[in-house]
Amino acid sequence: MRKILYYSQKKNALWDALETCGNYEVSRIELSNIEARKEISEKLLVSLASKISYECRLVKVDGLPRIVIKDYYINPYVIQLIQNSILNYNRYSEIYHQFFTKITRCVEDINVVAADTEVAGLLDRKADEEVLMISGKAYDQMDNIVEYYEYYILPEDFTVFKRFE
Repeated sequence: MRKILYYSQKKNALWDALETCGNYEVSRIELSNIEARKEISEKLLVSLASKISYECRLVKVDGLPRIVIKDYYINPYVIQLIQNSILNYNRYSEIYHQFFTKITRCVEDINVVAADTEVAGLLDRKADEEVLMISGKAYDQMDNIVEYYEYYILPEDFTVFKRFE
């Protein structure tokens, strides 16, 4: 298995990293408007049960499941923009053109966590098995949180580089 080289703190870092892998595919598991549960409402700084957009995707590299992506957007109308787009490349520019919201920075944390039942199932692993989790928030030009995301990655496939700029 090829290593995925991830440059933390860079917009579209995951997609840039996957491009170096060559053979990958992305499938959408879920796309819906949901009510923000406690943990997500705290991350997005919105009221509990606020309507938000949610997307879950699975990335396979060389035909094997390697990454689960969960995106939470404060704006419930984002779902209309992303329903025809599975990849992230133009997502931030689409959000800007539709809502005049420019993503200016992302802040990320990298941790090792026990996979919950859903993530473990998607990655063909056992529940509670350790996976790498990159969680982050994307901020707009007014320093408001626009998106909270979580990437669950098999740690043996992944190398993280953090740039200090």
